[in-house]
Amino acid sequence: MSQIITPNFATPSPKTKNLIQRMARFDLHDRIELIGNEFGKMGFRTSFSLADQVLTHVLITNRANVEFVIDLDANKKGDVLESLRDITRETYALEFKKRLSKGVETVLVSDNVDHYIAKDKVHNLLTINPLADWTARDLVDYILAHEIPVDPADMAAIQPELNIQAA
Repeated sequence: MSQIITPNFATPSPKTKNLIQRMARFDLHDRIELIGNEFGKMGFRTSFSLADQVLTHVLITNRANVEFVIDLDANKKGDVLESLRDITRETYALEFKKRLSKGVETVLVSDNVDHYIAKDKVHNLLTINPLADWTARDLVDYILAHEIPVDPADMAAIQPELNIQAA
């Protein structure tokens, strides 16, 4: 975790630039608090990836004002999706909505996005990725330190890259 990552729009407002600079200096918990203070209620579509599970843990721990929605386009299907959904629900006493409520204009994202803030012009949503500068090693270390429920296949997929020893 290091550098400030530029947003994915041509000319970010001074407020957006300021938020990006502040996020770059904070740890993940402080980033979530900052985002919540700036934007209030947010949405989070989870696909139960490693990054999504880390973000879920932090959002619940911080008691963020977030609607959790299952991403129906997620890579996980069937039994794996249901199992991880149920474990996550039980672990965090969490309920998932079928879709974001009207009026939610800011969503959190975590996967495959290398910028902190961008505008989703298709859905007219502001997307914020508080994990933009995290590496796979950062995710794994956090998951192990906080005993976050994840799909073992996701951990196995990155084991060779990170030289993680199986327990």
